Amino acid sequence: MPVQQAVFWHSRHVTNPRSRSYYGDRTDIIEYAPQDPDAVVFATAAWDSHGPGGLYVDDLPSIFWDSGPRCWCVYNASGNQMEIGSAFNVLYTLGDPNAFVVKTRTSDPAVTNRNVTYIDHDLTDHNPDALLLVNACLNPGATGVTRQYHPIGVWYDPVRSKWAIFNQDMHPMEDNLAFNVKVFSRTGPSFGSYAGFVHIAQPINSWSNFSYLTHEYCDGYPDRLVFVTPVWESADAPGPTGGVFFPSYYGVRYAPSLGKWVVFNQAGAFSQYVQQGTVETITLVNKNSNLLPERNAIPPMAAFHVLVVNPT
Repeated sequence: MPVQQAVFWHSRHVTNPRSRSYYGDRTDIIEYAPQDPDAVVFATAAWDSHGPGGLYVDDLPSIFWDSGPRCWCVYNASGNQMEIGSAFNVLYTLGDPNAFVVKTRTSDPAVTNRNVTYIDHDLTDHNPDALLLVNACLNPGATGVTRQYHPIGVWYDPVRSKWAIFNQDMHPMEDNLAFNVKVFSRTGPSFGSYAGFVHIAQPINSWSNFSYLTHEYCDGYPDRLVFVTPVWESADAPGPTGGVFFPSYYGVRYAPSLGKWVVFNQAGAFSQYVQQGTVETITLVNKNSNLLPERNAIPPMAAFHVLVVNPT
C-alpha cells in the first residue's frame, strides 16, 4: 500500500464549512483527509492564530472514528463539549510503516504495569534516540477500546531497552486502552518536509505557562504545523533526581511578535512572557482561572519531543 499522508490545521467554527460537529464533544476532520478507518491520526491542540482569537483546550485531545459519517474526529476525552474556537494541528497517515497502534494489557505486567505500558516495536526497541508522537485513540481500525482520560507522556526504560507510554498523574493504566504512535528522527540542518528535535523548558526560554521553541525549521514560519509529546528523563535533560512529570494538558501556538512557536500549559489563565527584552502580555478568559499559579507553569526541565511539518 502506498503511504498516504495529510497534514493540516483544523478549527471548530460555526461559520467554518470544514467543521461538521456531529456530537458536542468531538470535531469532524473529514474535509481535509482521505477517510479510512485503518489510518493512524494525530492531533495537537493549537492556539487559533488563523482566526479571530485563540482558546484554551484544557482537555486530552483524542482520536475517534465515527462509523456513521465515516470520518475521523478529534474529541475531548473528558466528554466536555468541544467549544467553538478549539483548534488542532492534525496529521493523518495511512500505510506509514513509522506509525502504528499500541494497546494496554493489564493481565501481562511485561506489557502494562501500574501507570506504564510498553511499546514493543522494532523501530523503538533498543533505540533511545527515537522521537515519538503519541495520541490516545478510542477505536483504532474501527474497533472499540477503553477511553483514556489522563495526561500522557513517553519514557525510555534503559533496563528493558524499550519506550513506554505513561500516565503523568500516576494513575494506573486501564486495560484495553489504545494509543497512536509515530516514530520519527532528529534532523540536522538539511531538512525535507519535516524536522524533529527535543525541546527542554529552561528559565532562558520559559515564562509562566509558556516555553519557546527555538529551531530554524519553525522560527519565523507561522504556517508550519507543530506537534509535541512530553518525554520523561530525555537524554537531552538528565538530572540527579530523574525526569520531570508534566501532569497537565498542553498545546502549541505561534507568537507573531517573537517569530517563534511556543508550547504552553492549557491550565494557564493569564500569561506574561519575555524573550530577548520583548514582553507580550495576553489576558485570557479560562474556566480554570482559579487554579494555583504553580499549576499553570511549565515545570523547569520539562522535555518534549517535537515534530514540525511543512504542509506545502
